[in-house]
Amino acid sequence: MILDVHADIVHGKKQQVLLDVARGACAAGMKVNITTASNVDKNNYSLLWRHPNKGELVLENIINVKGRDKIFFLNNNYFNNYICKNNYRRLTYRSIYDNEATYPNKNEEDAKSFYEDHKLDLKPWNRDGTHVVIFPNNSRTFGSHGQNVEDWLFENIESCLHHGIENIVVKYHPTEHKDLVCQQHKNKVILDNSNIFELIKKYNLKFALIYNSGAATACLLEGIPTFIQGPNNLARKFSNMESWDDVKNINYDIDRSEYIKEASKKLWLFDDIKQGKAWNRLLEKL
Repeated sequence: MILDVHADIVHGKKQQVLLDVARGACAAGMKVNITTASNVDKNNYSLLWRHPNKGELVLENIINVKGRDKIFFLNNNYFNNYICKNNYRRLTYRSIYDNEATYPNKNEEDAKSFYEDHKLDLKPWNRDGTHVVIFPNNSRTFGSHGQNVEDWLFENIESCLHHGIENIVVKYHPTEHKDLVCQQHKNKVILDNSNIFELIKKYNLKFALIYNSGAATACLLEGIPTFIQGPNNLARKFSNMESWDDVKNINYDIDRSEYIKEASKKLWLFDDIKQGKAWNRLLEKL
């Protein structure tokens, strides 16, 4: 496999990180070429960088894998905030979405060691909440799945009202620049773009209605029941609710430790990526 590393279009720390990722590929036996941005097919990137706390893919930071699908180098924000202080990353092939991606999973022994070294104090479930918070993903992500974010939000606000839930908080994705709440619902919801941890402190949350996995991770760890609707959500199978029929019968028997165990297989120390260990595991699957 040949990787073209376009290192002239980023600078400083980002450039160093990109080159370190490339060194890891080289250490795993890949042929790595340093080239220039002018030689990049801007419609055919293969390694995309996700900025911490931005929730967006920055297309200028790339490694192009000839004849292959995309490789993504991701910061898993909420796990980093909780347990690994920004030292861990995910490296995925084909997609950022869990049910579409190929991961260079750790072996069972390494994953178990990671899990045991980073055991979390999971907060007890909040069983007496009075508010529901809705986390729509951004318009672009919905569009890529043939959906409309305004329609999704409208339908879920209507479902809340239909089930007697009147304390509805809407928190937009950090990259969303449009007002998504329709005029009909303006006076029926609280629009609050505080960060997720502030929202949890501010409101007594009955459950969180979620599309993307970042919000799901934070809520699961903080003891906020989830109704996860995103089809590619990393935490989908750990949702406390499967449908609106579960509003009055929320499942509190979800084993959240299993979610952490699964994530442990996918999170790599950056040094392991730089030294080629994660790349070797990925190559075994290709």
